Amino acid sequence: MDRPEPFRDLDWDPKRARELGERALDLWVELLEKLPDLSIGRRERAEEVRAAVSLDVPDEPMPLDDLMAHLRSVVLEHSMYPGHPGFMAYVSGAGTVPGVAGDLIAAAVNQNVGGWRLSPAASEIELNLTKWLAAQFGLPEGSGGLLTSGGAMANFIGLKAARDAKGGKEVRARGVQGEPRMTLYASEEVHSVVDRAADMLGLGTQACRHIAIDDRFRMRPDEVRRSIEMDLTDRSRPIAIVASAGSVATGSIDPLNELADLADEYGLWLHVDGAYGGPGVLADDLRPLYAGIERADSIAFDPHKWLYTPHSGGCVVVRDFTVLGESFGVHPSYIYQDLDATGRGTDFAQMGPQFSRGFQALKVWVSLLAHGRAAYAQRISHDAALARYLDARAAERPEFEVMAPTVLSICCFRYVPPGLPATRPRTGRIPRRAERAPHDRAAARRARVLLERGVERPVRAARVHRELPHRSGRDRHAARRRSRDRRALRFDDETRGTSMTKDVRELGTILGVWAHPDDEAYLSAALMAWARRNGQRVVVVTATKGEAGTWDEERWPTPRMGEIREAELMRCLEILGVNEHSWLGIYDGTADKVALEDGVAMVRPFIEDVQPTTVITFGPEGMTGHDDHKAVSAWTTEAFRRASPKGSTLYYATQTKAFADRWVDYLNRFNVFAPGTPPITPDDELAIRIDIPPDLLELKVQAVMAHDSQIEGMTSVFGQDWIRQSQSGEYFRLADELV
Repeated sequence: MDRPEPFRDLDWDPKRARELGERALDLWVELLEKLPDLSIGRRERAEEVRAAVSLDVPDEPMPLDDLMAHLRSVVLEHSMYPGHPGFMAYVSGAGTVPGVAGDLIAAAVNQNVGGWRLSPAASEIELNLTKWLAAQFGLPEGSGGLLTSGGAMANFIGLKAARDAKGGKEVRARGVQGEPRMTLYASEEVHSVVDRAADMLGLGTQACRHIAIDDRFRMRPDEVRRSIEMDLTDRSRPIAIVASAGSVATGSIDPLNELADLADEYGLWLHVDGAYGGPGVLADDLRPLYAGIERADSIAFDPHKWLYTPHSGGCVVVRDFTVLGESFGVHPSYIYQDLDATGRGTDFAQMGPQFSRGFQALKVWVSLLAHGRAAYAQRISHDAALARYLDARAAERPEFEVMAPTVLSICCFRYVPPGLPATRPRTGRIPRRAERAPHDRAAARRARVLLERGVERPVRAARVHRELPHRSGRDRHAARRRSRDRRALRFDDETRGTSMTKDVRELGTILGVWAHPDDEAYLSAALMAWARRNGQRVVVVTATKGEAGTWDEERWPTPRMGEIREAELMRCLEILGVNEHSWLGIYDGTADKVALEDGVAMVRPFIEDVQPTTVITFGPEGMTGHDDHKAVSAWTTEAFRRASPKGSTLYYATQTKAFADRWVDYLNRFNVFAPGTPPITPDDELAIRIDIPPDLLELKVQAVMAHDSQIEGMTSVFGQDWIRQSQSGEYFRLADELV
């Protein structure tokens, strides 16, 4: 067999490479020259950009002139520019000139920084850079880290190290099954990537306890302690506290020293998410704000944010660099080497999730070398000074209102239109980012805070349809037998094992049909949260927005109640993990005026579309006696009778005699029960009984408290502990037609 001739078509000689490189450099210089006069972004639709930049790959080489014309169009006609002097939107760096040169050289050398032998200089630069960065945070000798794609991966790596260090022996080998439920604690303002990390680590997003914040948007240590104690009582295993050092929404910095004290007291890992704000430690005037960060076990931050370097380049540093090897190291035979014999250094493939890694450190390293630490410190300090200046200017002018303390380089304020009628609240607009991100806990929290201050547009939920595996439920004959045998599904502390999880899952896909915002929280929050925790589908339908239900016309004016309660319900469902919701569009207090057939026609499509295993709603008496409740019960019952899938079951929310004896007198002070008492079902006739365990009870309390305009009166009179005690159970009976 003849030896194949060399194929050189992909081998460009230096002269040809120089021609392409010089023309690319010319394009970059043209961009820098024109940047101040360009629009930050263009109002192009996706199909317009797609048509302009999507080319078919040719069989033969594209002529260089044509290739450069295409690249010029991409760069100057169909891009947006984070480096534009007028760009003040997302927390994204402008990019540095030395960083661009560093990226070019890194790509030219093309080293795989997964193995030291494949990248000796690159590996040592990354080791040196991350040690230096760790030292800037005050971490001790022996600390270090690695560069990542961004803050999401940096946080994931830090939290995986936490899981492996605090999650029990051999958790890497055995996984989390069979271990106590692991929990971590982060504020309501924390970035959603922390929830995603909990998901990717197999802990589940519910393992991330979202802790209440103070009036400066900082996590409250007292609430962290209370949540930890509840989890310990519940036999869960707390593993980490996640503190924010510059939240992405307001720039708030959690009380790091107090959280470090808690971590020491309970033996937890302290991880700091400083993705945006972390580099602020370089500025002498800002450094005191970070007191306590030197006590962290791991810190995540993004050089491509407040170190301005080109995308992408995040970073995680840890107090003890060796923990990364303990968390990620693997030792297959094909990469074994005797380091004593070879004299080689650290293989980064053993310190993080990637085997193949680019030389991301070089653009950061070159930027620091080219500018110097002092220039970075002064630039970061100047950014924060500009934000404080903007805060002061906004506070001086009556048409603006500052919405949050300006701590770092983020200033939150709103425009208050002048000349509004005195009877109308001063209103503004929630940023579109919050409006379009109902899944983001921090965005929803900010929306609720803004609503409390009179902002006009609440967060809106998207109706999401998705196909999940359909779980077969109990058929009606089995349900009748259970009712006759008086055997209830009981979920309480005595059955907190496999049987409990199996029982909840028997309910399959759950459809809840309610009359007003807050019905779902009071009557079924724990059931829904438990089902979502198990991966079951939960869909909620609400008839009205509670538009007419204000009890304080000055604070909660009737014209705005629909918007306010819509936002409250979205926050409630987000807490419970429910992401499928729809409104029927009925005005509060008018459901009983809707003809039965019309009501059935509104509910039936949801039963046909969702194909629920379980439907929950009010009983015919409407639970509280409210006419809207009674109407929704009638519609749902008849729609279920006509359209329910085979094997599905309808349940009515109810209460026990013990509840009535203890709490009805309190609730009647607020006219909760129109007839004076709720419907009562004897304990032995309950079809579903949930004595809510502590972790779910805490979620339920948060969900109920999300309905501020509904709950504030009771809370002010009885206190939050009373809410917690009175809401400690949920109860359902079989629908009348099944008994």
